[in-house]
Amino acid sequence: MPQPEISVEVPERIQRVEHRLWLDPSAWSQIGQRASITERMAFYATPGVSVAVINNAELEWARGYGVIESGKPEPITPDTIFQACSISKHVALLAVLRLVQERVLELDQDVNHSPYATKKSMIG
Repeated sequence: MPQPEISVEVPERIQRVEHRLWLDPSAWSQIGQRASITERMAFYATPGVSVAVINNAELEWARGYGVIESGKPEPITPDTIFQACSISKHVALLAVLRLVQERVLELDQDVNHSPYATKKSMIG
């Protein structure tokens, strides 16, 4: 995967991701201990992760950390393919929220009574 052109602000944002994560997930209240991405990986016994940051609908940066499998030397890269479990739920959520933003759907309206629902798709 070709790396995008990096602006002047991006290295600071990369440093925040790599070194300013919360060690304990219960510490969202700003009281917890900060940790690096490798410390978080150790906390969860995770051999490797891939991080891709999207900013203004563009890939800003992507990096791999650690290895594909514990005890093996093959490193994670931005091109490493991971099994994405249940990602379709998040994609569907984003699609629905985009339709709400464009006023095609309303979150409080029964989808079966939407002007876009067809007779065939209506329940009941």
